[in-house]
Amino acid sequence: MIKVEDKTKCCGCTACANICPKYCITMQADKEGFLYPTVDIEKCVDCGLCEKVCPILHTTKKNITKPKTYAIQLKNSKQLKESASGGAYSALSKVILKQDGIVWGAAYDESFNVIHTYADSDEKCKKFQGSKYVQSNLGISFTQVKQMLDSGILTCYSGTPCQIAGLKNFLKKDYDNLVTVDLVCAGVPSPKLWRSYLDMQEEQFDSKIKYANFRYKTYGYQCSTMRLEFESGKVYSQSGRIDPMMNFFVSGIAKRPVCYECLFKGENRNSDLTLFDGWHAEQLTGIKDNDQGFTLLMVHTFKGEEMLGEMLNYIDCYPVDTEKAILYDGVMVNNHPRKHEKRNMFYEV
Repeated sequence: MIKVEDKTKCCGCTACANICPKYCITMQADKEGFLYPTVDIEKCVDCGLCEKVCPILHTTKKNITKPKTYAIQLKNSKQLKESASGGAYSALSKVILKQDGIVWGAAYDESFNVIHTYADSDEKCKKFQGSKYVQSNLGISFTQVKQMLDSGILTCYSGTPCQIAGLKNFLKKDYDNLVTVDLVCAGVPSPKLWRSYLDMQEEQFDSKIKYANFRYKTYGYQCSTMRLEFESGKVYSQSGRIDPMMNFFVSGIAKRPVCYECLFKGENRNSDLTLFDGWHAEQLTGIKDNDQGFTLLMVHTFKGEEMLGEMLNYIDCYPVDTEKAILYDGVMVNNHPRKHEKRNMFYEV
């Protein structure tokens, strides 16, 4: 039976809740707003499946070959503008949809909670654009993904490295029709903090939010801003250096406890593809940076190479040196987020 006594040992991936044959595990928020598994002991038959799929207790096998890395930028200028960086996932989504596949990712629901959901059209995939620096609620997405895979549907799933590890453990086997994409992660703040931030902004502007973007390219890629649009027509736009939510994220004061000891670091991953920002694309590629954003893409598997080949219809693509890419822009590929000295007191306020 899964029992979280040390919160640095749970990433909240939901694999345990999804695998439970008696549906007796639910994900419940603690006082900080992070989700942890809670077991209904009366229903539990102590089968042990929840512990077997935990990616913290049982880490997944990583690819051992050195990844190839590319700097990528969407050719479609409108979609590029709406993307956090170079729009690599938008291009991959087009490849999956062209093969009648399904794309999974983090999106806002009607109340701007961050959830994992799927899309089966180019229009619906727009909800995945833009960074969401909040831990997403995965719900029963692992169970739904398995149903799609078993039905023979090409399925692409993106998430943080621990979420991909949880999915892989839950599935128990490799699927030829599954494409996995992880993000170079710097840790995640809680959904409760995000909700408090949204409530504060709606109170200040006396209006409901209708649009949110953590990294809107107001002044180009290098100077992106937090942008909120309200039903009243008012707009909030602030630099990440000033906006409180972005400050909470960058400072390391608001991350999930396990993030400071993340087990899923390193250039070798258990995913097919890894995405991260290409702030220094000009130095890495030798081309003039147009300040519209580049994504750095690490390819780990033959399946990932095939996907990249299909993406070339939609992107400009430049091979770069992996070590230099990590040195310039991928410090969080290997490093853990720094824990703020006041982290333990932050959520007490």
